[in-house]
Amino acid sequence: MLQTASRRPPLSRRSLLAALGGTAALGALAGCGVPAAYVAPGDRAVADESARDNKLTWANWPLYIDTDNDDPGHRSTGRDLIVISDWMCARYVRLGWVQEMDRARQPNVARYLDPLLRTPAFDKGRRFTVPWQSGITGIAYNRRALGREIRAVSDLWAEDLKGRVTLLSGLDESFALLMQGDGVDITRWTADDFHRACDQVERQVRRGQIRRFTGNDYTKDLVSGDVLACQAYSGDVIQLQADNPDIRFVVPEEGAELWSDSLMIPDRARHKANAERLIDYYYAPEAAARLAAWVNYVCPVPAAREVLAAAEDKDTAALAGHPLIFPDSGMRRRLAVARDITSAERPEFTRRWNGIVGF
Repeated sequence: MLQTASRRPPLSRRSLLAALGGTAALGALAGCGVPAAYVAPGDRAVADESARDNKLTWANWPLYIDTDNDDPGHRSTGRDLIVISDWMCARYVRLGWVQEMDRARQPNVARYLDPLLRTPAFDKGRRFTVPWQSGITGIAYNRRALGREIRAVSDLWAEDLKGRVTLLSGLDESFALLMQGDGVDITRWTADDFHRACDQVERQVRRGQIRRFTGNDYTKDLVSGDVLACQAYSGDVIQLQADNPDIRFVVPEEGAELWSDSLMIPDRARHKANAERLIDYYYAPEAAARLAAWVNYVCPVPAAREVLAAAEDKDTAALAGHPLIFPDSGMRRRLAVARDITSAERPEFTRRWNGIVGF
């Protein structure tokens, strides 16, 4: 029987997974003056032990799983499967640090993966990555305290919100929604689009509109009432609404970013076939439904909705109609997967953004 989790910790997984999964490795190389090394396809695989060794090693956030020298070298990570955010996945794919998956072992992925998630710019056709769970970066606000609705990104700059707005501090977490507020197609944004969004944020900082830039702690300000509206993740807001139904989440009229924490198989993984089969197991609608009922993020398997709707438990069945787990058609039309920041763009954009945020 499907079961829902009554409480989960308020810490958002997106930034943390990225930090644990990739930033440390890339930062260590850069700190030593060693450029991140590209790995050619022929150097990524080792002998697969799956047939005689029925196990794998999986690096993931524990509560994200449904459970009751000059040459840096190219070594095994000791992991067969990892989960990190797509903006970091983009680096792994670009550098050849992960292996292409065999879709012959993954018929469920081929059949059930949400069409919205099939062709991100960094991995066309999802050959190297498969979404584990997805989420939306939009706007959260306290409807009762504010006394009105928020429908657009531009609403954040209203006079009655002066000093009561927060934005996410992470470049990769924040930039897409701000561009969308300016009418930009984030699947093909340009450097000019980025700098125009930064210009707008700088103006709002100067006029005192933005209280501060936050990490995952934005939820505390929203709950306390110090902040009335903020850039937020959909999964966090589902948790907050359990205690305060006045907290709302909106996908702005101009659109919002749909992102994923994705599964990848690192180079030299010793149980590649096992990893591929496990990924495919979670793409069976029944398994995807159990996971969605536990974590309450956007489910990358739309067919899981029917499974949840048929659940005997009323609370579980109600999740099938939750738009932040299964976005409806109107919301889906406003969601897009952002083009990632390339390695050539990142130094300039990071300097500009960090200068605004105060890092």
